Amino acid sequence: MFARLTVLLFCTFLLLSGREPPWADANIAYQTTQALVDRGELHINLSAPSYFFVERAGKKYGFATLGTALGQVPSYLTYKALRKLPGLPQAPWFAFASHLSSALAMALALAIAARRAQRLGAPAPLAVLLALLTALCSICLVYARSPYGEALQTLLLTWFADLVLTTSEQPTRKRLLVTGLCGGLLLNAKLVYAPVLLIGLGCFWIAQRAQRVPQRLTAILWAALGALPGLVLLCGHNYLKTGHPLRTGYQSGQLGLFAGDFFTGLFGLLLSPGRGLVFYAPLVLLALCGLPTALAAARRTTTLVLAIALSVTALSAKYPVWHGGFCYGPRYLVPIVPLLLLLAIPWLTDLWHRAPRRLFLAVSLTGSLGLSVSLLGCSLYWDHYCRVLAAVQRQALSPRFSEDHHPLGYFVPQFSPIVGHAWLLTHVLRHDPDLLRDPPWHKLLSGPLDLRDEQARLRLDLWTRDWLYGPQRRYGFGLLLLLSMGLGLSGVGLVRGLRAKSPLEGVRRSAVDGQADV
Repeated sequence: MFARLTVLLFCTFLLLSGREPPWADANIAYQTTQALVDRGELHINLSAPSYFFVERAGKKYGFATLGTALGQVPSYLTYKALRKLPGLPQAPWFAFASHLSSALAMALALAIAARRAQRLGAPAPLAVLLALLTALCSICLVYARSPYGEALQTLLLTWFADLVLTTSEQPTRKRLLVTGLCGGLLLNAKLVYAPVLLIGLGCFWIAQRAQRVPQRLTAILWAALGALPGLVLLCGHNYLKTGHPLRTGYQSGQLGLFAGDFFTGLFGLLLSPGRGLVFYAPLVLLALCGLPTALAAARRTTTLVLAIALSVTALSAKYPVWHGGFCYGPRYLVPIVPLLLLLAIPWLTDLWHRAPRRLFLAVSLTGSLGLSVSLLGCSLYWDHYCRVLAAVQRQALSPRFSEDHHPLGYFVPQFSPIVGHAWLLTHVLRHDPDLLRDPPWHKLLSGPLDLRDEQARLRLDLWTRDWLYGPQRRYGFGLLLLLSMGLGLSGVGLVRGLRAKSPLEGVRRSAVDGQADV
């Protein structure tokens, strides 16, 4: 099931992929990927604001792009391997290829979460359903089709949590090494996940309390050995860009790295109309409903997931740029979404057997809301509306507002990106250039605004818009056919596999995992 589900999700993400090349943070990482593959170097030559870089000896390095840059190597190698095909459109191919790694990483993350859901007792159809809902009806869809680093972080964080749980039950030497390796890679993806490694260590230590202390220490040493390559890579990158293996360079480029207001960031990340997780991934409400059942039926898994989610949320809330700058939704919380949905599994499994109508109601309500929000986020690249917010701040409020901070878009419902994307999309679909005819904030602001530059940039963010027209359409239809075949074949294989499974399998798994988690 794992392989078929991965292929199904991968093809789905690519069929819904965007047409934009890497921008901003993603561009820094992708430029690093190109420098690494083409020149064997990590410094780049790019004109951009200083807060994107750390400089040493006249060379520019991205602050923390190494993990994302390495994750994008398959995308860039694919682009290079096929770019010389006759008649292949270069710019659209570059943009499409840059999304391959993110689509694969998010597909793998959701497949891992579905496998863990089965181990928690979910019937295979329910596990697959939840994976598909997460893929299409949450903010995960937006970042699966973007070359930003959130998809890679989602994969590594989900994989690490899954490995910790598996290794805690059966701590073989191979599993310990792989768990450590994943932890080291997670640090390279983003340093903010360092507390997650300590949480995993604590979970393992408590789970092995029946073992003697020397045995537990030996197991931890094996995991540390597995993490060594990642730590060496991290320290080597630090030394290259700052001259010291333990200095990241963040301090020289951003003041007060964790000096933000905690409660403002926490409210913004969870409940604000412009960045609140409940608005961009309503499926997490299922986790809230299922939390009591999860605590009773799968305490170890629930404790680990809650500890990881709380640590990531708390650190992100203290970050002054908790909102993620130019982005759609709570970018920094994307990696915890698949883990949070695991908390709903025991409750949903109980509904699956006892009250399927209630299950359908809960899933359809949160899923339909999430699908609407995620499709709005995919319809237009987020920069279009972020530039509108920046123009409103500059013209109607004060030109001294930072271009990267849009407080109106975070806390005022009329300026929420969800509302803004819906407004811009109606104008694009109607070919209506008059954005000021019906802005959602018309009752809040008076006076004229000039949005002509922002209107001129508007375009649908679908890869087919570049591929199915003109002389390159033969490649476009070929790519569309290939992805459709992959989607169809994997879907048929997945359905056959689900039908072949015993209907009692989920019950048996629940009994076994329930004993293991207590």
